[in-house]
Amino acid sequence: MKKYICLIFAFFLILSPQKTGAVASLTNIRKTKPIRAAVLHPIHISVTEMEYQAAQKTIEVSHKIFIDDLEAILEKRFRKKFRLTLEGKAEQSSYIYDYLRQNFKLSLPASSKQKNEKESLLQAHFLGYEFDFEAIYIYAEYKSVKSFNQIKIENRILLDLFADQKNITHLRYGQVEKSSLLRTGKVEEVLEF
Repeated sequence: MKKYICLIFAFFLILSPQKTGAVASLTNIRKTKPIRAAVLHPIHISVTEMEYQAAQKTIEVSHKIFIDDLEAILEKRFRKKFRLTLEGKAEQSSYIYDYLRQNFKLSLPASSKQKNEKESLLQAHFLGYEFDFEAIYIYAEYKSVKSFNQIKIENRILLDLFADQKNITHLRYGQVEKSSLLRTGKVEEVLEF
């Protein structure tokens, strides 16, 4: 019975609506330590919300990841003990951002009209993070992004830690929202608008 209650709770936690507006959310960062349940969650999932802001030519990104999963992958990757808290934010940030730069990438595919044009990898500018019960929200922004017809998403978050890891990605571009489910065996997808 506990397993099913934990599973329902995990789905509720992960699939609950993301905070909107990465920059606006930073003003409401909680000053408390994250609360952690004693029971491990039975699913391995992350949710990434993205929104293209045409006026600012930016893509705002919010990654939602279970805190214990992120701590585990940081320990594996950097061979160091991690306990993510707001008190250790200055030191922790560089590890978190470095991990995400390596495992989450956005790029604009080369135009089919331009034979010599190469794929354009977009650079993340991290804005901060906050804790929300069992999850961490990590905010980033991609600047100087002109309008596009296609975008390539590569999401390897936690795939080298859990064989059953699923990474859900949502992208809102104007009035259109597209989603993808990336996992082991399918780490990238090109979305067309």
